[in-house]
Amino acid sequence: MITKYGCKVRKDSVKLVETLITASPEFMNNLSEKEKREYFERATEFMKQEVGEDRIISAVVHMDEATPHMHLVFCPINKDGKLSAKSILGNQKSLSEWQTKFYECMHERWKELERRKSAQETKRKHLPTWLFKMAENLDCLYNQQLKEKIIDNEFETGEKLRQMQRQVDKYEKYIEKVPKDVIAEIERKDLELQREKHNRDSWEVEL
Repeated sequence: MITKYGCKVRKDSVKLVETLITASPEFMNNLSEKEKREYFERATEFMKQEVGEDRIISAVVHMDEATPHMHLVFCPINKDGKLSAKSILGNQKSLSEWQTKFYECMHERWKELERRKSAQETKRKHLPTWLFKMAENLDCLYNQQLKEKIIDNEFETGEKLRQMQRQVDKYEKYIEKVPKDVIAEIERKDLELQREKHNRDSWEVEL
C-alpha cells in the first residue's frame, strides 16, 4: 500500500496503527451474538469513513476473553497521500475528539452507551496494555469466583481478590518510574503474542 501511494518512508515512520475497539464488559456481554457482530461492523464502517477503506489492513474480533473486542489495523496514509500517523492521530486532544465522535456514532444505535470523561478532563494517565489486561483478568476471575462459588469460603477468597485488584490499582502510581524502553519492549512482545494467537473464538470483519 505504501508503494502504491508512492509514500516517502523515513527510518522513524509509523507504518501501521493498531486500534482496540470495545465497550464496557456489562454492555458487551448483554448483547446478543447478532448485536455483537453489528456493533463491530458499525465500528468498522466508522473507521472506514475516518481513515479510508483502502487503508484498513485487518479487523479481527476476539470473543475468547473477558470482554469481546476488535483489533483493527490501518496504514496511516492521510488524504494527501502521505504516510503520516501524526496528521491522522494528532495529539491527545484530537484523539479525545475522535473518541467522542466514535461514541456519537455508536450511541446513535445503542442509547444505553455512555461516554466517560476523557483523559483531557480527568488528567489520568493511560495504563500500558499489559497492565490493563492484568486488571481485567483479575476482575474476571473475581466475578467468576462469586458466580460459580467454587470455593468454600467465598467471602475470604473474594476479599483476597479485592486486595489483588487494589494492588494492581497502585501500579498506576509507579508506572512512570518504569523505563519507557522496558514498557515498549513488553508491549511489543504482547502485540506479537496477540498476532500469533489464532483460535475458533476469533473472526474477521468483512472489509
